[in-house]
Amino acid sequence: MKSLYRIYMMAAAVLMTASCMVEEAGKPNRNEYNIIHYSENVMGTACVFQPVSAVAVARDADIYLSLSEQEKEEFDVASLFPGGIRHIDPNTVNIRDMATVYSYGTRFSEPGSEWTVKMDAPFWYDIPVFIWSYGEYVIRCIAPDTWEIVSEKSDFGVSKVMRDMSVTVKFSGMEGTEAVYDVVSSGVVVEDGGYEAECGTGEEGVVLHHDKSRSDNGNLVYDSETMKPYGGGFEVRMYKDGQMLDFCNITYDQGNTSYVTSLY
Repeated sequence: MKSLYRIYMMAAAVLMTASCMVEEAGKPNRNEYNIIHYSENVMGTACVFQPVSAVAVARDADIYLSLSEQEKEEFDVASLFPGGIRHIDPNTVNIRDMATVYSYGTRFSEPGSEWTVKMDAPFWYDIPVFIWSYGEYVIRCIAPDTWEIVSEKSDFGVSKVMRDMSVTVKFSGMEGTEAVYDVVSSGVVVEDGGYEAECGTGEEGVVLHHDKSRSDNGNLVYDSETMKPYGGGFEVRMYKDGQMLDFCNITYDQGNTSYVTSLY
């Protein structure tokens, strides 16, 4: 039976797969470690981190796509995408080992525009590594430098359905070399066996700082090393057949993270 608590984590350059099942007290996999890592690495990925990564990729692609043909020829592509970029058509680019971005001939910051970002699963040494997981996002601009995720299709390698998702991402400006994003989100992940998990940031959301200079690998400039939470937090509540099993509250404060769980 596929459980609600199944996560894919990255450890150095290898893929570490961990699964845990939480049904009632006494189950061996029901522990604080698994509750925290499921909450942050699956629910946090779906509701917070990967949507912001998709918006950040699109923002940077917009910088390039807005250039004239001559400007594109002269532009230092590596300053945006160290791994390189490939043209699919005038309005679509593939960023090597990272994402394919569809602009449909609009500007990303143009209110009403909708872009599609298909995030790729990165590969190290021919081993698939799920960093924020990967997926397909339709992103609509709802105000200057503010976007909502219209639809999200993520693949964590588990049987699940995402519903009632509401994700808004705002670019709040630069702090030195860091792009600052604010995300407010909520949603539910549903899996086989009557399992559900609810995630919500609350109105304050989560503040993330994106600094691509932190990465020493050009294909991983939107991963967990470069996209760091610095404020806010979110809560995850886990259920089976409508009965709450566990919860996890995650708080970020200037680069520090604290956790409160139902088992603490």
